[in-house]
Amino acid sequence: MSADGRHVYVTVQAGLNRSRLQVFARDPGSGALTHLSGRRWCFARFGRGGCTPARGLATPGRMTVSPDGRSLYVASSSLSARFGDVAVFRVDPASRRLRQLAGRAGCVGANMPTCRRAPGVRGAQALSLSRDGRHAYVLSFIVARRGEPASEGGTLTVLARDRTSGALRPLRGRGACVGSVLRMCERLRGAGTPRDVVVAPDGRHVYMTSGVAPPRRLGGIAVLARNPRTGLLQ
Repeated sequence: MSADGRHVYVTVQAGLNRSRLQVFARDPGSGALTHLSGRRWCFARFGRGGCTPARGLATPGRMTVSPDGRSLYVASSSLSARFGDVAVFRVDPASRRLRQLAGRAGCVGANMPTCRRAPGVRGAQALSLSRDGRHAYVLSFIVARRGEPASEGGTLTVLARDRTSGALRPLRGRGACVGSVLRMCERLRGAGTPRDVVVAPDGRHVYMTSGVAPPRRLGGIAVLARNPRTGLLQ
């Protein structure tokens, strides 16, 4: 929902060529939603279905609005979970219309050349922002490539957020990502099939939930300490 409660953003999953991000108007009094038609109120990969073209929207899923209400972030992955990105949109403060950031700042991921590269963002499932708006935590379900230490599992990647533009960039160093598949990430227990991630209101901890993952990894809640200054995890 937008910061003023007048618009609701909905992701529609209907395969790579029909999935989209749709905007509805909301009546603050009754709560009723009204479908907004036209290209400016929907976004889709390659502009399918009469929507505005958007990068990083393969199969859009969970999303979050920044604490200041000026940015919308959409986690998106392919059906095979072999690639996936985070699409970055600017929210107009007056009309609440969305505009994807220009150039590579408009999406973040590991595979698309038109997106800002973030090796840990591959099959993005969910994301959460710190309350101060300085960091984003992206949860990905990664299917391993040849030579990677595990067949599949969850990875949590820390991205720095520009509080003026809303653009995201990957951090470097110990604790910039945690998981079970990528060699560059710190090892993480309890990283089965990822479900969701949330940052505690005080900014000191991040919680990641996961379901069962073959062959013997069970689901659970991974509890991570967060450095409020750097955003890094342990």
